[in-house]
Amino acid sequence: MNIDPPAPLPYVTSFTCDNVDYGGPQAQGECDGFTPSYFSRLSGKFHVCPFGIESQPTRATDIECSDLGDVVSSKMQSLTSTLIHEFMHSQNAGDATPTGKIQDAEYGAGSCMRIVTDKAKKPQRAFVNADSYQWFALNAFYNSYCDNLFGLPLVTQADFDKGMAQLYGSPEYNETLTSGILEGV
Repeated sequence: MNIDPPAPLPYVTSFTCDNVDYGGPQAQGECDGFTPSYFSRLSGKFHVCPFGIESQPTRATDIECSDLGDVVSSKMQSLTSTLIHEFMHSQNAGDATPTGKIQDAEYGAGSCMRIVTDKAKKPQRAFVNADSYQWFALNAFYNSYCDNLFGLPLVTQADFDKGMAQLYGSPEYNETLTSGILEGV
């Protein structure tokens, strides 16, 4: 007797991309010239800043596999991956996490990998970090699209500095993620 598994239910959410720099959670414009996008949990809206549109390819498929190298890196980023990151902040995606929302704990492929591999960084934070989902999706997509298994990201001081600058400037950054709130999760 063959039993077919039930069909997966579609996951539908409300997620608005607003073309106005509506100010994010601090009620002031967040587009500062180097922020690609931001999300406000209060309004359920995200905004893609001019820098986010002008500084990266629009689609993941706009990037040539031959340009990616052998490791997961920022060369894989596109507007598509930025939208994945912002979507993870939405209530429907984040409410199921231990903290009740997905925030910004780390930015960049190397920093996200460090969360998982460095016990002192509390590996559980990967589950509540928006960029972790972005890098998982990018790695999975390009492994398939390019028919290549990309190596672990390289961590350089420049990558770390850029990630920390983005992190501290993020309206979704929450210091409590580094202070042990996820102990035992």
